[in-house]
Amino acid sequence: MTETPPTSTPDPGARFLGWILVAMGGLVALLCGLCTLVTAGIGVLTPSGWMLALYALILGGLPTAGGVALVMVGRRLIRGPRPKPDPNVFR
Repeated sequence: MTETPPTSTPDPGARFLGWILVAMGGLVALLCGLCTLVTAGIGVLTPSGWMLALYALILGGLPTAGGVALVMVGRRLIRGPRPKPDPNVFR
C-alpha cells in the first residue's frame, strides 16, 4: 500500500501577509500603470513628445514592475511551500 504524503498547508500568518502584499502590489501596479499609460500616451500624441513618453515608461515602468513583483511574492506566500518530492519515486 502506498501512503499519501501529508499536504503542507501555509502558515496563517504567511497567508495574511501574502494577501496584504497582493493588495498593495495590485494597487501600486494599477495606479502606476495607469498613470504611466496616460503620460506616455500624451507624450506620443503631442509633437516632439517622444522624450516625455520615454521618461514616463522608464520612471513609471519601474514601480509598475515592482507592484507586479509584490503580487507574485504575495501569491507565493498564499499558496504555501511546495511539497518535497519523494526520493523513492523511481525505485
